[in-house]
Amino acid sequence: MSNHPACRETVDVNNGDVRIQCSVYGSGSPIILLHGIPDWAGGWHHQIAALGSEHQLIVPSLRGFAHSSQPVEAERYTMLELVSDVAAIIDHFDLSRTGIVGHDFGGAIAWWAAMMLGQHVRRLAVLSMPHPAPYVSAISGDSRQQQASSYIQSFMQMAHDGALDSEQLSNWVSDPDLRIGLREALDGSSPVALANYYIANIRQAGQIDFKRMPKIKAPTLMIRGQAD
Repeated sequence: MSNHPACRETVDVNNGDVRIQCSVYGSGSPIILLHGIPDWAGGWHHQIAALGSEHQLIVPSLRGFAHSSQPVEAERYTMLELVSDVAAIIDHFDLSRTGIVGHDFGGAIAWWAAMMLGQHVRRLAVLSMPHPAPYVSAISGDSRQQQASSYIQSFMQMAHDGALDSEQLSNWVSDPDLRIGLREALDGSSPVALANYYIANIRQAGQIDFKRMPKIKAPTLMIRGQAD
């Protein structure tokens, strides 16, 4: 199928307080695709081509990124706020049940959405992001994970300096056309907003009692790279 969206729709969150642009592809049972950081909605190019003939694919540009609202306050990026964006998407498209696929930070949002919106989640797939409970434990006490996550500090420094190095942050994409697309998307995104994803949630991570969180009941697939 073509990777041109059938339509683009703007989803209002909290009565328009935040607006999320979603590209919609194909038809059939719905799947929401949540991108990571630094990434963009177009990064799902290959998955859209593979899945769009059998599914309605709803691909948001997350808050803070190009084409969606970019509030600057850190508290606007807590996981509760980010899951409210997913809830608004589910409501806007009238999805009683949907699949959710998330990569990287989008994977973290997907885990939380499956816990907090479980009645709406038919299936869950997460790429390159473990369940929040072991991840929070590792990032606070495992030196190897702390070293692997050190890139977050350099990312936040870019935000502090007021500009993302979109050239550097897009170098990981091998396809030249998609690399250009990511670079342009990052140029249209808010560096402060993107840093707030980490600032808001690192602050709260150690305070969460995961034993009290709802269990995920949807069939779940987790995929990671061998050297991730």
